[in-house]
Amino acid sequence: MRKVLLSAVALAVVGGMLVPAMSEAKSKPKFSNPVAIDGHGDRNGIGKFNSENKEKKRRVVSGIVTAVSTTSITVEVGVSQSDKNTNSSNANTNTTVTKKTFTFAVDSNTKVIRKFKGTASITEVMVGDRVQVWATSLTNGTAKLIWDKSIWWAEVRGKISNINDTAKTFTLTITKNKVEFTTTVKANDLTTYWQDGVAKTWDDLANGQTVVVRGTWDSVNSQFLARKITIKL
Repeated sequence: MRKVLLSAVALAVVGGMLVPAMSEAKSKPKFSNPVAIDGHGDRNGIGKFNSENKEKKRRVVSGIVTAVSTTSITVEVGVSQSDKNTNSSNANTNTTVTKKTFTFAVDSNTKVIRKFKGTASITEVMVGDRVQVWATSLTNGTAKLIWDKSIWWAEVRGKISNINDTAKTFTLTITKNKVEFTTTVKANDLTTYWQDGVAKTWDDLANGQTVVVRGTWDSVNSQFLARKITIKL
């Protein structure tokens, strides 16, 4: 049975993990770019990035994710084209943007890294994210490396509300310098739950609890994908 518990909340850094900087403006508090590098799996990610970046056989595209699953990713790329208008005494150049879409297969060998090159997974990539993809081919190619520049590893502390058991989401209220704001936290099958070193489950979460959430912050969708949720009573 869920219990409603009241507790103060504060941001924290545990074990040197990165906490994203918060705006102190009272009008629209929001996350801003962190000032340090991703603190999770950097070495593996950087090594893979350097390796693929030197591979001359790879085709590289940069754009916005329009569809993504564990088996494929679709990226929309905007290509600028300039047309010179000579019908007037003062020639003008008009620029139009043609959008092209590329779909790549994703397999067990596809590597994913976050903005600061920390190792990630395809489940962290969301529609709307800005990515760079190294692939075997532009047509029917396989993605070898996906660099998602919209996500990074972070940790925040706050109070739970609006638990949705079906979607496995809840609202997290965070307080920074007496300013409160909220963000959405989403869990999946990879999320673990803990309290005082004892493993818990999603059903142990309750509105009003104070928790520490560690996982991936998506700046485009303003959402945390939780990898670990620790209940703090």
